[in-house]
Amino acid sequence: MVIGQTIIAAFGVIVILIFVVIVEIQRVAHGVELFESNGAYTGAAVLVLLLLTLEFIIHYVETKEGYHREIQTAFSLRQVREWWKYFFGFGQHYAPQHLSPAERIKSYSRLLAITILALALGGSMDNAISQVDATWTQGLQTILFQSTLAEMVEWIAGVLFALTLVIGSQRITAYVAQRAAETLHNDETEAGQEITIPNEQDVSTVMQDEDTQPLALSTHDIIIAEWELDA
Repeated sequence: MVIGQTIIAAFGVIVILIFVVIVEIQRVAHGVELFESNGAYTGAAVLVLLLLTLEFIIHYVETKEGYHREIQTAFSLRQVREWWKYFFGFGQHYAPQHLSPAERIKSYSRLLAITILALALGGSMDNAISQVDATWTQGLQTILFQSTLAEMVEWIAGVLFALTLVIGSQRITAYVAQRAAETLHNDETEAGQEITIPNEQDVSTVMQDEDTQPLALSTHDIIIAEWELDA
């Protein structure tokens, strides 16, 4: 049982992530083709792989700096009140909340995820969108209020498919990135512990030991010293 779980965690997640990335690139490429026909798959691959790379960088920086994310709790109105108190600086026990050391990268990662989601949604619903011949406000009204049951199911399925694809790839990438960052950080820590730098006391002790050691003379040196004494 444990061996099976280890194999799934080590290899199954990677295989699933590869298939998810391939499908996501295809959906995003179809979205890019709405406004750019040349190099659509190359651009889609760059966006998807960039998002995966940023996930690895975020977890590596947070692990290296010793940053731990807060444990998520169930929603309550008291949390909303505490957030407003912190936002306006109320309360006697006010203390600033520190952001992640990779906050700038995370902000860009969120923007990139929204872009990929929009492109994937546009690529998945390309045929359905092209059939709506109206302005965007009229088109939204047509979709919401004049769609047939089959068309509404198509819209909902397309939206859920794009959401599941993008969010699923992010979650799997975050899991792999966290494990890789922890492993890399542990290896760096162990390597740093193996390399020990001697302090000044150890160096002085070694020098004193060298000074107190008897001087070893060869037979040639002894003969020359006796010859100089006789002379």
